[in-house]
Amino acid sequence: MPTLHVRNVPTELYDRIKELAERERRSISAEVITLLERVATEDGSVHAKPSFSWAGALSHLKDEYTSVELQHLANDWRSDDGPAH
Repeated sequence: MPTLHVRNVPTELYDRIKELAERERRSISAEVITLLERVATEDGSVHAKPSFSWAGALSHLKDEYTSVELQHLANDWRSDDGPAH
């Protein structure tokens, strides 16, 4: 397995990573790998910020459901049982 050495890590960043690692009961190395896996995609691109290209995709439902009802439906759709009607 390859080894990655990182130099000149800012103290504040190192401290934040160390804090996260302690909270998740991981080594610092394991935490760094976890953080890298979260941002690196299979195609090699990196997502620093989430894309909201889907924003407004459900606007046609705003007259039919309240936001709370849509949240409940989304939770139902994510469950194994499917939507409850």
